[in-house]
Amino acid sequence: MQILRRFRHYVLAIVAALGAIGLESLLRRGMALILSAFMLGGPTLPGELVANAQDISDELIPPPLQRIANCTLNASGDLNQGRSYGDPHIKTFDGKTYSFQTVGEFLLAKAQNNPFEIQARHTPVNASLSLNSAVALRVCGDRLGFYAQNFPDGDSSHSVWVNGKPIKVGETPVVLPTGGAIALKDNLYVINSPTGEKVTLAKSTVQQQTFFNIAVFIPSSQRNQMIGLLGNFNGNPKDDMTIRGKGVLPEQSSYGNLSQALSFVGVSTGPVSLSAAEQLYFKQMYNEFGNSWRVSATESLFDYPQGMTTAKFTDLKFPNEYLTLNMLGRQRIEAAQKTCQKEGVTADMMEGCIFDVGFSGFSGFARTTAQVNSYLKTAQALFPGLGIPTVEQAVDRAVDKVRPKVCLPFVGCR
Repeated sequence: MQILRRFRHYVLAIVAALGAIGLESLLRRGMALILSAFMLGGPTLPGELVANAQDISDELIPPPLQRIANCTLNASGDLNQGRSYGDPHIKTFDGKTYSFQTVGEFLLAKAQNNPFEIQARHTPVNASLSLNSAVALRVCGDRLGFYAQNFPDGDSSHSVWVNGKPIKVGETPVVLPTGGAIALKDNLYVINSPTGEKVTLAKSTVQQQTFFNIAVFIPSSQRNQMIGLLGNFNGNPKDDMTIRGKGVLPEQSSYGNLSQALSFVGVSTGPVSLSAAEQLYFKQMYNEFGNSWRVSATESLFDYPQGMTTAKFTDLKFPNEYLTLNMLGRQRIEAAQKTCQKEGVTADMMEGCIFDVGFSGFSGFARTTAQVNSYLKTAQALFPGLGIPTVEQAVDRAVDKVRPKVCLPFVGCR
């Protein structure tokens, strides 16, 4: 009976891992595991949680609350990235950038045509800055939770939860009951969904504040199927800030424009106050747009410490003041920019880095921001078959789209 049970675990794991790793490595790993288990008395199934060395339960990962009969999608096309990083700064799937210093739990992205969803919990650093302290996902029928603070059972070693129970994760992928997979390397969690979405969570610490930099990758075939803070993925960044169930929030902020911020301060090195239009914009952004994407108690995918709820993690009065780059002044902007450049922060995240370093005074945010893109190479090494693009590959892809084709006789167009 024990042999049959173990054999069933291995077969299910190998089949479920097809979407998580390349075929060649899958066959090697599968054969090695079976031979090790049956011929050599080798290691337990990757991802099994062993309560003690002598007692291996038949159901080591709790079953999902809901089993979905056909949790697959014919995903195709390039992966498109949305992210939430730092204090936090958002870049949508369509390329819209904005700052979002809030406290509470929010719907980051949700597919409307399959059971994929990701939520983020923002907790305060001070009166005006916050961080991603927890992330929750629905991957097919499985509910995942990742915690950097406020651990559900108070145990800081229990940072990953699946279907309401803590599990341990390492470099060998944990295969989930409904076919997804999780792995961890160098403080980077990589989550693979059978429906085509990929997520990386980079766990970072600055001034004793531990948080996640989040990247979500959506296949091109999911166009027009997404909702949440990361936008609708329709190719148009101008309508990404849509109030749930209502219209689009008009643009009126100088947050994400470094050259504009420097021109506003001009020859003066002092900060520039918010204009009346920007004050109105931020009130609409936080009170209408932001609040519309807060998760309700019934929507929440998080695990909670005893006595805590999504309502108790919410602060509707936060932030104490609205912040833009203009308010830093030229001297602080240039000093923060040098710090970010020294750490190798790429241009696409420079403004967010300057914002974090300038307003917090902590240079560590430059280091953690620079790591966001470098972690993509770690993700590729961990899951070779995922197809997550590095920064260089994303740039090459963008250039290829606009590069004119050269057509030659007998050769064709390239």
